[in-house]
Amino acid sequence: MSLKTDYRDDMYEGSRRWRLTQNEDGTYNISDVTAYTQKGDSFGQNDINATNRAVNALRNDKQITIPAFTQSAAPYTADIKVQHLKTTDAIELYAGLIKSDSKLTVEQKAEKIKMRRKYLNMIDDAECNTDGILTVTSYSKKPATEFAVWLRAAQQRRNRD
Repeated sequence: MSLKTDYRDDMYEGSRRWRLTQNEDGTYNISDVTAYTQKGDSFGQNDINATNRAVNALRNDKQITIPAFTQSAAPYTADIKVQHLKTTDAIELYAGLIKSDSKLTVEQKAEKIKMRRKYLNMIDDAECNTDGILTVTSYSKKPATEFAVWLRAAQQRRNRD
């Protein structure tokens, strides 16, 4: 899908002009009688919905679980299947609350995020070398268990020659 990129503004000399016409019931109709040198484009729900879909496709945050590493020595690596992840995506991992945390107390939520940040800080690299597979690597420390984090994979702009 290609979004419209040539919207134009209304152009006119001086100020806009309006004509008020009284209706039989005492109400008025307002008509635009401006002399336009260029009539601009309208921007409505279809335009903003298409734009929002395009923006949402650029950034799609997903909850993923980084499994416990199985290697006995560094470097520690794990491959995680992530639907729609592309080798050209810019990848960012971050800690945050997940759906299953909703019933926890404030203190429990704070502790969960603290633990996720601690484990996430042990991850030194995250990359997608094969579409649909995220490879995470730790070169020194090994998280004690699996943990959930958020993956932000943003599509990179591709050069159009």
